[in-house]
Amino acid sequence: MAKRKKGLRRSESCVDKALTYLQKGQTDDASYLMITGANRYSERIMRAIYPYPASDAAVVVWSLRNLADQIEKNNPTSKGLIDFLAENMHGPDMVEQQRFRTSSKLQVSGANGGEKDEG
Repeated sequence: MAKRKKGLRRSESCVDKALTYLQKGQTDDASYLMITGANRYSERIMRAIYPYPASDAAVVVWSLRNLADQIEKNNPTSKGLIDFLAENMHGPDMVEQQRFRTSSKLQVSGANGGEKDEG
């Protein structure tokens, strides 16, 4: 079993490490590393773009899709793994809060539908 406390080092490839575990027959550890890697990249991307105005959601989605297409185009050998991941793994769910102004107060609306004042 992989040491789950440490996870991946910052510059370590989750795919390379997962392949090492697969070669040893440790499929649970390989799956864990792939999920850890997906979560790591998703969290880093969300930190970079959040908060964004709700009215810009379409631009954010288009930009991320364009970026993903360019990464795939520049790394053609990853196509097989991309297809496998798309068929066999569910990406991490995103929970976000939308911020909007009403009069002089900042309202925060979370995924649970509740609102609270910040201001």
